[in-house]
Amino acid sequence: MTFPMSPPADSEPRHAGSYPTYHALWHLERLGVVSDLTRFASPDAWTKVSRGGRKTRVALIDTSVDLDHPCLAPAMDRARALDFAARNHGVFAVARADLSGAEAQARSEVISAAAAAAGTGDTPSARFLRDLGQAHATQAGARPATARAFSGHGTSMAGLIGARPAADVFLHNPARLSPKPRDAAQTEVALPYAGIDPFCEIVAISTSALPSADQMLAALTYADLIGADLVVLAASLPDPTRAAVGLVPATPPETGMVPVGQTDTGAQSAPASAAELAAWDGLRDTFLDVSSRRLILCAAGNAGDGLTAYPANLAAPDNGIVAVGACTADGLRASYSAGGAPGQGVTLFALSGDAPALNAAEFRLDPFAELNTPDEKALFDRPGARPVAVETLISTDVAGRPGYSSTQYGQVWREDPGPKGAPVAFEFASFFCEFSGTSAATAVAAGLVSLGFSTGRLTRGTAPAAIKAALIGGRAYDGDKGQPSLSWPDFAPAPGV
Repeated sequence: MTFPMSPPADSEPRHAGSYPTYHALWHLERLGVVSDLTRFASPDAWTKVSRGGRKTRVALIDTSVDLDHPCLAPAMDRARALDFAARNHGVFAVARADLSGAEAQARSEVISAAAAAAGTGDTPSARFLRDLGQAHATQAGARPATARAFSGHGTSMAGLIGARPAADVFLHNPARLSPKPRDAAQTEVALPYAGIDPFCEIVAISTSALPSADQMLAALTYADLIGADLVVLAASLPDPTRAAVGLVPATPPETGMVPVGQTDTGAQSAPASAAELAAWDGLRDTFLDVSSRRLILCAAGNAGDGLTAYPANLAAPDNGIVAVGACTADGLRASYSAGGAPGQGVTLFALSGDAPALNAAEFRLDPFAELNTPDEKALFDRPGARPVAVETLISTDVAGRPGYSSTQYGQVWREDPGPKGAPVAFEFASFFCEFSGTSAATAVAAGLVSLGFSTGRLTRGTAPAAIKAALIGGRAYDGDKGQPSLSWPDFAPAPGV
């Protein structure tokens, strides 16, 4: 093989199916958040967080989140979590009867704020706010579509952003028949997993897999209403005229290249209704409007061919929309990530996993995957071949079979609780999973931005476009190396701090 590997990875046998190991939270060290993973020392980040006052509020517009995950339960805002998959104007994800007194008060304040902000207009935002302002009546009988089977992606996003280490959980010890028979019992365990900002609060704003324009507009309006410090959106939205698609020759050809499915004038070949197009136009306007007050982090997309997903492709210097691409532990743009060349709309890159690539532009190979034939191994001698980065991100997962990591157990939690009513799990392996793509990169960027607010290195009230410019820091764009990339040293303290 011609390409070199850095030590100690170069000592691992090639092509044998054996991989170097790495810490599940390697990214915290690589980002500069944690200086020592054996002690979780964070002298320049976590220790700088102010423990008083309002927590940084992250609005996560995604699938629903497993609110019962031990590492996420303390991070999730149960009072404000709102689900739009069940109805376009939303239904609160947690029933009022299941809220604490403080949580019930927080919800009442949200409902009152919506009623006050609704006005008398007939815009989609006004209609949503009026509906929310009468939630006790309009949501009566509605049930959120937040089943654990729908919650994998959002759960992993939330974990990278703001999960907390968990204690007071127990692992079931099966009864033993021989030798030395013993009864079933449990052992107290700790789950030492942490997100990048384990001090923030996350509001889950869940939508359907392919949300309508009005549904997404309501979700954005809600994120604005609750005063989110940043909004996180990893989905690619199906806007008929703005979604990232390939380019094809126009008709007539002399008019150039146009997106697939559009005529030379930019209109759809199979047009949506005028009302649908107007709704998507209204959503575009809402994105730009909200981004004047709230930083909006969007995944740039996994097309890998330069196409930037929508709404990430709305990012511009004069707005607060940040298109996030993925870079790897080896300091390169991830093979699947958008942003391979300037002008493709990616604002910055953040850590994620990598993937093999075999195409005209790139030849990136996994040196540790099991290979058996000389022809397979000869691929590694191709000029320009380079290795895939081994490290990928680990995040929280929906426990049990519905998540990305499955389990042999039909149920995760034992019916009989442990000491003092503590939950007892049959296993914890399915509570975590590998998570990659520009979605994961967006969560990493969101965690860093949230930590910036939590430590005071970013100031609430600063124009989002100014924050975005500060994160870029005047650095030159390099799509091959995934630059500018975001890490904690980019959040320099103010002079004298």
